[in-house]
Amino acid sequence: MPKSDTVIAQECSLARPLVFIIVSIIVSSVGASSETKAPVASSPTSRLHAVCHGIVEPASEVDEQLKQSLARWSPGSVKPTDLLGLLYELDGQVETSWMGVHIHQNELYFSHTSGAPTYKKQIMRKFLNSMLRSAVVKYNCSLPDVFLMVNVDSLMPPRKQVLASDGRRPPGFCIVRRVADAEEGCILIPNPYFQSMTYWARWSRRVLKTARTTPWDQRSDRALWHGKCGYNSCHASNPRMQLAANVVHQKELFDVKFIGKGCKSEDLNKWSGETDCKWLTPEVRADIQLMETGPMQSNINFCKSRYLINMPGAAKGSYSRNLQYILPCASAVLMWDKLGAYEEWYYRSMRPGKEFVWVRSDGVGPESSVLEPQNISAPPPPAWLPLEGLHCWRQL
Repeated sequence: MPKSDTVIAQECSLARPLVFIIVSIIVSSVGASSETKAPVASSPTSRLHAVCHGIVEPASEVDEQLKQSLARWSPGSVKPTDLLGLLYELDGQVETSWMGVHIHQNELYFSHTSGAPTYKKQIMRKFLNSMLRSAVVKYNCSLPDVFLMVNVDSLMPPRKQVLASDGRRPPGFCIVRRVADAEEGCILIPNPYFQSMTYWARWSRRVLKTARTTPWDQRSDRALWHGKCGYNSCHASNPRMQLAANVVHQKELFDVKFIGKGCKSEDLNKWSGETDCKWLTPEVRADIQLMETGPMQSNINFCKSRYLINMPGAAKGSYSRNLQYILPCASAVLMWDKLGAYEEWYYRSMRPGKEFVWVRSDGVGPESSVLEPQNISAPPPPAWLPLEGLHCWRQL
């Protein structure tokens, strides 16, 4: 299979890059000053080499991005013996979206804050534990002892710093961050909805199989999006209401539905008085109420459509985990432009016009041409698989 600028035909493990990212960050965050050093890969020139045998390095530009991120989080003179004390010092003094994690002899120890752990913390604990155990058992890893802070919120606070009383800053990992705050934000790691290496590898293979057996000319030519109206917030629901209001009378072009009962009339009336939602006139609110509703579908069914719309998340209006599920479909992904304010760990490897097309949030209605099927040519962009390597592609 010939290589091109957009297709690199190579066999890559579906699981390894995710482990590499986490392990590389953990190894590098200890720093050269650590008293206990883990075994590293053959090249001594980069501390970003994984300690897991056989794991493929990411592309050089991604490697460099990771180096730059880690440089801002150097623990300086912090010794491994100080890390546990740092955990107790920070525990309970930071907002609830943060949690402390200590790795000791390849085991995970989570900080105990007051009150019951949130749902997000629970799934993040399960996710991190699964990643670590998979790395240690399956890939013969040996990880250094290290303390880190993890932010589980889907809306990273701007300019957020996590500091101990003496000014020391432990490694801080987040699942999403504002692009504008990248220099002051956290190091990005995969969100917990990847669940585990084994789950994601198995699920991705199913998507690939479906995508390969559904040729472009046999797919629906209506742009598809099915999702919730939002979570009782004007800010989070705003993009989804804009989409609904603009496409409700264009069913020949769009397959857009709300999951469940859609937007409640009492919410629409309440939000119309807020600054961000003053555009919700009585006529617009009536149009939104006309939107079709339906049950949740399996993401794998989305691969039967040529055009898949990705919207901001329903909870906070930042990232949406839906993107990681629809990218392997080899459909044309239409990205709502407000998503450009946020990034996840793999976004910088996606290219406009190749893996997705930006859609202006103020031009999705009848005057927009980007969503008209005849203006997006077949075949679709190659499927981009986040866990198949940051630059590994499959030609369908």
